[in-house]
Amino acid sequence: MKKLNGYWVDENTNFWNVKYYTKERAVLRSKSLVDCTGCLNCEDCEDCIGCLGCIGCIDCEGCKGCEGCIDCLDCEIVKVLQNVYIAQIVNIV
Repeated sequence: MKKLNGYWVDENTNFWNVKYYTKERAVLRSKSLVDCTGCLNCEDCEDCIGCLGCIGCIDCEGCKGCEGCIDCLDCEIVKVLQNVYIAQIVNIV
């Protein structure tokens, strides 16, 4: 783990903002990521690429603030769920 431009960076180029994470906390978060690359402030994820602030996701790419997503791309699952929710509201009204 090294400090670079205001971020803690691990060997897989995952980042944690030094404003919010101590080196020790960043190391723990790094150990919770399995085969993730280029993620920022994530934890407990597996096989993700370039996500931001996610928790417990698997095989995601470019997600932001997701929790427990599987095989998600740019938060598409969130958009789909939002559209379903909106459609349900429209049908009720």
